Amino acid sequence: MKKTLLAICISASAIFTANAQQGLTIILDTKKFITLDCSLGGGQSNASPLDKIYVHSGLCTTGFTYCQTQIIPFGSLVWEHVVGNWGDAPQDDGIGEMTNEGNGVWRLQITSYANYYGNSAIVNTGTSTVTNPNTGATQSVTSTPMPEGATAYTMGMVFRSADATISGRDNFCSDIFITNLNTDNPLVIQSGDPDLNEWPNSPVTFRKVVDGVELSAGNEEAFYYHKKVYPNPFNDNTRIEFFAKENSDVFNVNVFDVNGKQLINLFNARPSLGLNTIDWNGTDAAGNKLPQGIYYFTIASAKGTATDKLIITE
Repeated sequence: MKKTLLAICISASAIFTANAQQGLTIILDTKKFITLDCSLGGGQSNASPLDKIYVHSGLCTTGFTYCQTQIIPFGSLVWEHVVGNWGDAPQDDGIGEMTNEGNGVWRLQITSYANYYGNSAIVNTGTSTVTNPNTGATQSVTSTPMPEGATAYTMGMVFRSADATISGRDNFCSDIFITNLNTDNPLVIQSGDPDLNEWPNSPVTFRKVVDGVELSAGNEEAFYYHKKVYPNPFNDNTRIEFFAKENSDVFNVNVFDVNGKQLINLFNARPSLGLNTIDWNGTDAAGNKLPQGIYYFTIASAKGTATDKLIITE
């Protein structure tokens, strides 16, 4: 086999994940609800018996401080872009319907805030009147599609049965919120908690989603991870992209065959914060063109490892 020069071009630019498509997977464990009146018929270690659960949710994008300070137990002004047909005539229409994963656990993946809360076909456009229980002030908020390029700061949510006769809320039977969505440390809070502290043992957990890739707990600790390989399958050249949340550790990108034999190291350095790209021409460390087949690459640091598949064609 003719040896060729290894063509690896590594470049990095300070494009942060805010420029990627951001989203969130909401995970609900109905067994962890405490207040039985607001537990979807489950709670206190018992799974909800419902065959359908919907999440009625909304985003706040006006600004970080505004979205934090406007949280009140019910109907707060942070519900700026709302998805979920509840209202006076609740709809069992699939919009906001969660997936049953068994044992009382339900999941909904919002692949992209922009595509979900910016979709005029599913976003509510009604106006709500809100009375602040602390001040007595009355204000109105109108739900609209999320503007293009807006940043998600806070998400409000309430869970319901298909007919909305049963709901799932916080321990105070108030709305649930995830704050700090634009940071590395979002928090699940109870709006019924006057101090708005992080909710311990919350029935709601989440996973960030970046460009359609759901981050696992390990990957998220290692780096604000998003991998993309294109084209894949490929013949001559492919590009691997990953986002680095931090660059205090050395990252290694290696390619392996199906037997686990390392074929080449593509990257061994501290990455740049943001987007890092690697162009690879499908050769091993000696410059030999690899035959068609399935290969794997890993992106690893001291804090975690992520793996994905590469396919070389004729």
